[in-house]
This record gives sequence, structure tokens and C-alpha cells, in this order.
Amino acid sequence: MVGGRGDGRRGGRLTHGFTGCLTVSVPGAIFAGWRIARIDSGFGLLTNQRWTDGRERMAIPDSWPPHVKARATKFLALLKYYRMSRTLSEAAGPYYVRQVEGTLTDPQEILRGSALIAYWFASLQPLCEGWEALKLADDAIDVQRTPEHLLVLKKYRHTVFHFQDNLEQERILAFERSHDEIGWAMKLGEAFQQFFDPHLEVIAVERIRIWLFAAEGSV
Repeated sequence: MVGGRGDGRRGGRLTHGFTGCLTVSVPGAIFAGWRIARIDSGFGLLTNQRWTDGRERMAIPDSWPPHVKARATKFLALLKYYRMSRTLSEAAGPYYVRQVEGTLTDPQEILRGSALIAYWFASLQPLCEGWEALKLADDAIDVQRTPEHLLVLKKYRHTVFHFQDNLEQERILAFERSHDEIGWAMKLGEAFQQFFDPHLEVIAVERIRIWLFAAEGSV
């Protein structure tokens, strides 16, 4: 649940900051299962990230082969992208729930919520890119990463972070107007959360051992 309680029997309307007047019906049920916990995701935090191997906590060991250490470093980078996306979801979630419930009416609050929601959804794109680049695997994540969904998400991310001189184009509105796309983004975010949350305090080596210690060039 994102920062509040949604009612699956009711719909809501999301006014998006990019278009100014766009409204989207959003079923409250899409919030089910999205769990939020407060974390500090400040820049530089991961310099103190620790790895755990069995019972011991340690920094990335010098004894690990170079390709394993390089892979571990990339995993930490992707984890930081996740932490920043998660932080955006924490900030955006309460606005989204209030809009679904019909309790968000102040124009400035609607604008603030719309901006946070847009950046939250857009932040899922580098997570997907990093996931593919690192060749990680998880059934719950991979089933959500369909080419069709990823293409729409990529276009939406470009809209958020690159100037568009016409925000009413269908390719831009496709994500915002689709119940399927918004619900999919929620499911994808939840799948990433289930995968990465066990690594927030210490990297659980055993969970990713096969990938982490795979032969050089095999992943």
C-alpha cells in the first residue's frame, strides 16, 4: 500500500502536470502490495554499503576476482538507482492515493503530486536499463518487462527529461491515459522492491551468488 489506504472499488482521477488538463481514471486496487519503508537515499550513501557472505559482514573483498568485484560494483550502482526510485515513490505515493480517493483538490498540491508521480514513473526506466545491462534475472521482474511496456515507458521517460514542444501527442499521452500502463508500472515497482529490499542494509550475497560469481563473460 502506498502511503495510505486505497479502495479497490473506487476509481480516481489523476491530473498530470505535463499536460495541465489531462485526467486519468485510476482504479484504487493498483496500490495493493506496494510496500513503503523510509530509507535514506542521499548521494554518497552507498560508499558505506557492506557485503555479507555467510555470517560475516565485509567490504568487497580484495580476494575476489576482478570480474566479480566489477560486477559487485555495478550491482551497487543499480541498487542506488532503486533507492532513489523508491524515495520518489515514497514522496509521490501519498499524493496518488489522495487523488484516487478524491481528497486532493488544492491546485498547488495537485501540481506537486503530478510532478512527483511523473519523476517516479520515469525513474523506473534506468532501473530497467540497468537490469538488462547486468543480465540479472528474477521471475517477478522479468515477466513485467515486455517489449511493449518497456517501449511506452522509455518514451514517457524521454518526455519527462527531454523538452517536448507539444505535450498532446498520442505517443506522449499513451502512458498517462492507460489503466494498463499505470497498473503495470505499479507491478514493476513492486517487483523491484521485492528483489532489492533484502539488500538495503547489507548485500545478501547468497541471494545473487550464482550471478555474482558466474564465469567472466558468461553474464
